[in-house]
Amino acid sequence: MSDKNKFNEDELRRKIREQLERKHSEKQVKTNPNQPDAQEATGNEEDESYFLEIYVRRKLQEEVFSRHAEFIKCGNHLDQIKWLTPLELEEEFEFFPLEYTFWERFRKKFSGSKKAKVPDTPEINKMIDEFRKEIEEDAEERIKKYKTHLIENKKQIQDDLEKKIFEEEQERFYRSKKGYHKYKNHINETTWMTREEFDHQDEFTDRVLTPMEKLQRRFVMALVIIGIGVGVYFISDFLTPESQKGYLIVDLNVENSSLYINQNLAIGFTPGEPYVLDEGEHEIAVISSGYTVEPSFQTAEISVGDTTNVTFEMTEFAGNMGVVRLNIPFNDATIFLDGKFKGTAQESKILVLETGDHSLTVKKENYIPVPQLHSFSLNAGDTIDLAFRLTPQKSKTTANRASSSINVGLIEVSSNVRDAQIILNGQKTGFATDYILQKIPFGQHIVRVEKEGYKIYPKEQVVKLSKDMRQAKVSFTMTSTSRLVTINVLPKKAKIIINGNEVASGSFSGSLPLGKHIVTFNDLEGYQNPGEQVLDIKKEGGSKYEFKYGSDIFYEIKPGKVLPSPSVVSVSSGYIMNGINFKVNSGNGPDFEADEIIGEKVWNMGFAFQYKNPPGTDAVLIRFNTPSDMNITKDVKLKLWLYESKSKYPLVLGSRAEYRVILNNVIIANHVKPKFTMDQFSSSNYEEISISEHLRAGGNVLIIAVDTDNAVFLKFWKAEIR
Repeated sequence: MSDKNKFNEDELRRKIREQLERKHSEKQVKTNPNQPDAQEATGNEEDESYFLEIYVRRKLQEEVFSRHAEFIKCGNHLDQIKWLTPLELEEEFEFFPLEYTFWERFRKKFSGSKKAKVPDTPEINKMIDEFRKEIEEDAEERIKKYKTHLIENKKQIQDDLEKKIFEEEQERFYRSKKGYHKYKNHINETTWMTREEFDHQDEFTDRVLTPMEKLQRRFVMALVIIGIGVGVYFISDFLTPESQKGYLIVDLNVENSSLYINQNLAIGFTPGEPYVLDEGEHEIAVISSGYTVEPSFQTAEISVGDTTNVTFEMTEFAGNMGVVRLNIPFNDATIFLDGKFKGTAQESKILVLETGDHSLTVKKENYIPVPQLHSFSLNAGDTIDLAFRLTPQKSKTTANRASSSINVGLIEVSSNVRDAQIILNGQKTGFATDYILQKIPFGQHIVRVEKEGYKIYPKEQVVKLSKDMRQAKVSFTMTSTSRLVTINVLPKKAKIIINGNEVASGSFSGSLPLGKHIVTFNDLEGYQNPGEQVLDIKKEGGSKYEFKYGSDIFYEIKPGKVLPSPSVVSVSSGYIMNGINFKVNSGNGPDFEADEIIGEKVWNMGFAFQYKNPPGTDAVLIRFNTPSDMNITKDVKLKLWLYESKSKYPLVLGSRAEYRVILNNVIIANHVKPKFTMDQFSSSNYEEISISEHLRAGGNVLIIAVDTDNAVFLKFWKAEIR
């Protein structure tokens, strides 16, 4: 409804009083040098005209529409008024019929409301006539539409009646004809045919039985079922053995306690004495007000003729206590406190509980508890009374639309965090906050909201809708209990495991509850696992975590043997003449021979050409690959089992023994004298050089060569990179 149609009588009265005061003041002033501003006067006239039009239009609507029984006066929660026909009301969701109590109608009839005086001028009278004509034409058109709808409905009813009469007469006619039967097709259309006609067509497939045939068939089926039942009963006496029994002994340290077997009270139970039970598995629980029971329940396996013993330890509540008194109409209704079974209403009408927040509900088959849940906070010394009504479950029926549109209201649900799911009386509505629930029946309703990762206060709110209170508002405060985090790990093929559950490979983005979480990763060949990581998720602070595997580098090189495989590491023999330029040449490279001391083959490294100047130096070239996403977390070492021999170069007076190491065209060790001689050979005696600084991802080239000033042969057994 537009603002133009909304009448504000108080505002109109205020403006009229201001105008009268102003005119009166002008009369009292003898001289008035300042003339009133024309524009202001025009504005006042426009305001007065505007409110006058609203008032007249509303009064004329009341006058015209109230004369016609087809119109119903309706209002909404903003106190706006509409006159609607029953047909329009069926399609309307905002407005509902207005009902007045006896005293409201009495007061309205005799006291009425204050009426604004409408000036009796030709202009005003003309406006009233135009408005009345417009409203009357609108009313006639809407009444015509409504009556057309009634006529169409009446015609449909008449057609249905004629169809029913035709079917009855057709039934009566063909029943009297011998050989005719009624048949139906897949869309339930029917026709009458003889058996011969039925055999020569394929549209109608099923025969429709007469009421007598149906009765006879049901009678025969009932006789068959009764016969089967009687037969099963007598046969079961021979085939079914007697119920197999065992014994249960429950030991308690508190005598005044109730025993529940499969959530049913055990009648005649005495602690420490055998209790007869059927063979099989049973859930055993003990309830005693004012005591905690450990464990809360046990599962007992009862065998025929055997006795099973179970023990419960009962501890009196320590600290401050409170009392809850329950009013439940059915003694066999089961009680659940904080989600745990607490007996039946017959034995647990008074509960002695520890202080704090609790929730309590009851269950009974084929009944719905009202309210569905009581949430309460119990303080020391408190006595709280809680009541439940249990209403039978009813099958869903289609409610009368007219009555439902009258006895309904609105519930406005809001929260500080949007898109929380709205739950009404324990059922999901499919709507999310902020939202106004419409057409809610009068009565008491429980409203809750839910959103994953949020704690909600209060847990629920109870509202009551009635004729006097058609609209209710509820609001919830939501606090996040989780946070969106991102976890990345390299290499990307690594699996991310959070609290023992595999969640992603390479990258994870999702919500985790606040608090500590354990993150682990799977083992990958060629990599060092980052190990167990503890993430402390807080409301503030970082939410992005990065982890990297270390590169697990290991290569072993011996003459004729490499590890882990030739696909990642290879060896070539050759020499160096000048600088660091390596030449592959197995004939002029280091000799490949067995050594008696080492017991394995070694490289015997010395000069390359005896009669050349310079003679060149023997060298071993090792190619190896490191991961493309290499992450070095520990220092990588080159270990060399390289020994000085007693054999000197021929025709050379010196006795220097030196070697050099080249990695990726960089000399990382030069003029190095071996630490050990062949007399000191041992697997624990080796040279060690750090190479981390010069390693690169992918292919690497390592050269171990005799130094140019060397004069003694060197024995090279093996190399390790790790």
